[in-house]
Amino acid sequence: MQIIQDTCMRNSNRLWENVCRCTKQLCSLVLKFIFPSLYCAICGNIIDETRPYCLCDHCRNHVGWKLEEPYITNVLGNQINCISCCSYGLYERRLIFRLKYNKKRSTAAIIGEIVADRLKHSDLEYDIIVPVPMEKSKEKQRGFNHAFLIAKEAGKILDKPVVEHALIRTKKTVAMRGLGPSERRANILGAFALGREARKIKNKRVLLFDDICTTFATGEECIRILLDAKPDSVDFIVFATKIF
Repeated sequence: MQIIQDTCMRNSNRLWENVCRCTKQLCSLVLKFIFPSLYCAICGNIIDETRPYCLCDHCRNHVGWKLEEPYITNVLGNQINCISCCSYGLYERRLIFRLKYNKKRSTAAIIGEIVADRLKHSDLEYDIIVPVPMEKSKEKQRGFNHAFLIAKEAGKILDKPVVEHALIRTKKTVAMRGLGPSERRANILGAFALGREARKIKNKRVLLFDDICTTFATGEECIRILLDAKPDSVDFIVFATKIF
């Protein structure tokens, strides 16, 4: 009889513990829904929903925002207009790395909104957005192409189609960090080819997107390949850059 009573008591205590745990979880979810806590995407400090781009005032003020006129370069006799959203510094790098290496996919929507706002304040004319592709094994390891995720979010806001497979990456390249300009060009040469959706860019005004640009070697090579598909024009936007 005592054994039965002890068993019933243990079961009763276990049931009560489960009820308390579930109630606590439910209350936590309800409180988060009613009083959502937002965190700065760069430093993690608590902010409210009125902060633009989910950034606290400190971090937003330390981002090197850019609204300059397009940097004009030439690729195979074609004029290419290049614009950037911000400089490539500590705060911008933290935001990009949050997506690329910490795999916080919600960051793509934040950066996409920044890209969309930058394009709204530019005179660039374009029909479609093409993200710089990743090498297949690297994309599989990461689980996504961050440039595509950002471009897709910007495209939603701007109501512009994003053509993910206009370009493909055909070979692995070594990390650009530590390479000089000529070494970077040699490293990236032959790394891209037209993809299965390349036909979609024929006679279209194409906007190439990349997250970071330090020497324009990758952007220039992608543009060179895109021009083989006979677009009407190709321009370039990057989230963060050191050169324009």
